[in-house]
Amino acid sequence: MTFLNDLTLQQIVTRGLAYMLFSSVYLFVLRVVNHIGGNRSYNGGSLAAWGLLMAILFRAGWVVVPSHGAANIWARVRQALAPLIASACLLAIIPLIDLLRPLAYRELNPSLGPFLNILFNQIQDISVGSAILCLLPWPGLPGAQIVLAMKQAWVPRFRTLEWPAALVLIAIMLSVFDPAWLQGLLSGLSLTR
Repeated sequence: MTFLNDLTLQQIVTRGLAYMLFSSVYLFVLRVVNHIGGNRSYNGGSLAAWGLLMAILFRAGWVVVPSHGAANIWARVRQALAPLIASACLLAIIPLIDLLRPLAYRELNPSLGPFLNILFNQIQDISVGSAILCLLPWPGLPGAQIVLAMKQAWVPRFRTLEWPAALVLIAIMLSVFDPAWLQGLLSGLSLTR
């Protein structure tokens, strides 16, 4: 794990801040989409400590969404669309940051320029990696809701697999994840890189 030697305190802080922004936006969009047209409030989803650690190490983290079923067809549609819409919103942030970057440099203290540049880059990196990771149909991840909307009988099984699945996902990321693929994908989405 030579990448751990390359991590600086500034990268740890900026990746942590970027993950907090990512997860706040993602959970907000999930809540809004699940609340539209619904009678009951949707209060699922939370930050994941492991997701934060993976975001710092690999620039891709996740939020935890408990597996749940839906009573009617419209609730199932919302349940399936919520992760897709939330990921799309995160991907839309990437070019928006590029548009806001010059304004931030011009309006804020010039000495903050290098820090802001690193922070903006980390927000973009974590948004791409995390938006894709959260679409996986993995127990505990938002993408699992897409599968559960179609197959309600799997909800109890997914609930029991949430913690073991998170540990398996961490093991996979630690053993095979290469953060270099993110740069290629991000360069295609960004306006200024």
